[in-house]
Amino acid sequence: MLFLGPDSRPPAEAPDRDRQRWLGHVKAAPTPALARYVDYYWISRWDRRGQPGLVASALLDPCVHLQVQDGRAHVVGVVRGTFQVPLKGASAIVGVRFRPGGFYPFVRQRVARWTHASTPAEEVFGEASGVYVGVSPAWVIRRYRLLAAARRLIESPATDMSTLAHEMGYSDQAHFIRAFRDTIGMTPGAYVKERGRG
Repeated sequence: MLFLGPDSRPPAEAPDRDRQRWLGHVKAAPTPALARYVDYYWISRWDRRGQPGLVASALLDPCVHLQVQDGRAHVVGVVRGTFQVPLKGASAIVGVRFRPGGFYPFVRQRVARWTHASTPAEEVFGEASGVYVGVSPAWVIRRYRLLAAARRLIESPATDMSTLAHEMGYSDQAHFIRAFRDTIGMTPGAYVKERGRG
């Protein structure tokens, strides 16, 4: 991937609190079992609250991506031109970058059908996911995000909830707390207190 801009890094004179609210991009290697299919996992996050929105552009490698933003999963096929993402408010995209040819074993269909398209994951995996896993891909991804958040709270109980929500790909703290409570049965704050008693 070649990031084309705009330059979303904070200016040198920006206060520390503003520097932490800027664009970030992190990559992680797959497990050895998936390495022949998956190149890497990634997360891009931004916080443009109180600032004008902008459009980020990138020239992507010829690979398929599975992306999740605001609880919605999409398969993004090979993009022939530049890939553009509007950056407004605070949000994040969590993604899987497949190796060239690495996506095919998961769908057993011509991958060209998704070229230069962003297709809801349920349309791509829906039936297969129900057969092999029992739930939708979006559900699986949401579950992994909440598991990661719970682990982070166990390791670092003083974690700032707004920062954690942002890092886990939620558009805001309220959505994160609601999803956490609906799944785990208590708010993140109550979870930290409960774990502290044990």
